[in-house]
Amino acid sequence: MVFRDVKEDNKLVVNILIFLLALNVLLYVVYPPLRTATGIYGFLVVIALGVYTNGTFQDYLIGIKKSNLLKVLLIGAGFGLAFVILPRFIPGMSMGIPLLPAAVEDNLKWVVICLFAPIIEEILTRGALLGLVKYMERNRGISTFELWVAIIAQAIFFTLLHATSYAAGWYEAPTWMGAFGTLSAVSASLLAAFLFGVAAGWFVTRDGIENLGVSIVAHYIINQLLFVQMSVVGLSIFQFIVSII
Repeated sequence: MVFRDVKEDNKLVVNILIFLLALNVLLYVVYPPLRTATGIYGFLVVIALGVYTNGTFQDYLIGIKKSNLLKVLLIGAGFGLAFVILPRFIPGMSMGIPLLPAAVEDNLKWVVICLFAPIIEEILTRGALLGLVKYMERNRGISTFELWVAIIAQAIFFTLLHATSYAAGWYEAPTWMGAFGTLSAVSASLLAAFLFGVAAGWFVTRDGIENLGVSIVAHYIINQLLFVQMSVVGLSIFQFIVSII
């Protein structure tokens, strides 16, 4: 599908979002155990689509370039693998595994964790949010300080998105202190999400890169390895590999 005012680098993003929206709607209708996850991601896709199909923002959004695909894959894979290893060297940091209902089949858990999460979250945060900041600063450019403020702001938003997936039931806590206590229990995973958000924001805004493919690949690598850990065999293999690194 092609939109008249959409730049070439953003057309692929738009088509991916349309496909994911259709898949979200389908799963929401036919598979009730996933309705919370598909409802949230469907809402995020609609927001991202609204931004990426708006002709006003096209020159500021970060898209997916096809020209440097190999470079993107190598940088993204290296970035993702480094972030999986990093918690071994930083006290108080750990990679969180998104929580989904036990009734959900493994192949559908993979769809949410390894397909929806990496693509939709990266397009919305690293792509749309940073693009909108650039748009707001269009008349006078954006300083290095302002860019870093934007990178940190989108990383905070990215971290808040993960509060619901790491801390099951935090929004049902009877008091603010109860909700804070629930989030504190997964603070190590939220710290990792924030640091990833900052690092991914830095990568996709670098001259010579400016490609969402980098953060999407990195995010996918991390979530795929986390998904593998959810199985007994996969966990054993993962622990062995990490132990010899």
